[in-house]
Amino acid sequence: MINNGGGLFDENQKANCVTSANIEAMDFMLELVKKGYTDPASATYTSANVQAQWKAKKFGFGWDGAALDQNVGGSAIGDLLVGDPLTGPSGKKGALFFPNNIMMYKNTPSQKDSEAFLTYYYKNMSPLWTKSTGIGLPVLKSIADTAGFKANANAVKVINDWQPISKTWAAPGGDALFEGVTAVDGTPAMTNFTQSILGGKVTSKEALTTLQNAIKAS
Repeated sequence: MINNGGGLFDENQKANCVTSANIEAMDFMLELVKKGYTDPASATYTSANVQAQWKAKKFGFGWDGAALDQNVGGSAIGDLLVGDPLTGPSGKKGALFFPNNIMMYKNTPSQKDSEAFLTYYYKNMSPLWTKSTGIGLPVLKSIADTAGFKANANAVKVINDWQPISKTWAAPGGDALFEGVTAVDGTPAMTNFTQSILGGKVTSKEALTTLQNAIKAS
């Protein structure tokens, strides 16, 4: 949906799922299901199931997070390549990303020292990416510029091609996360919606209406 210029919330941070952009995007997904391009079992898959299918080379194409190759591991790493961002029917491009925030508080005895510590902490996280001991994307541009990080072509492509077009759950109304996104981030409402689409027995408008009502009721 974000790839097609849609999303779940409006600029007022209110649930707004039943839009033309979302319907168009979900019509595309339902077409993939009905034509047999998706795994019939995908509606009940866990992350472990998905990664096992990649490792067994049963999948040819899929949407996943930035560290799929590292999560799958083994000999499959060399066969997993990050593709180019797709253009939605609307002509737009986009993707969902998940920021892992570290919070600081204004009532600290010294905000200057807190910021200094956090800067030190971030800089010393570099081995997670320069030595491939972590997953995901680095927190600093200086880490992304190191030879160790650039050795991972998939990660470089994610930063260059995908990160600039990615948005949070707050899309399309904004980028800053807010309390309301807790209604869709790993919740039954989102799981039920996803399973209904992958099951292929609903219309896009029906599934999106049910999702919108669930968000409003949370």
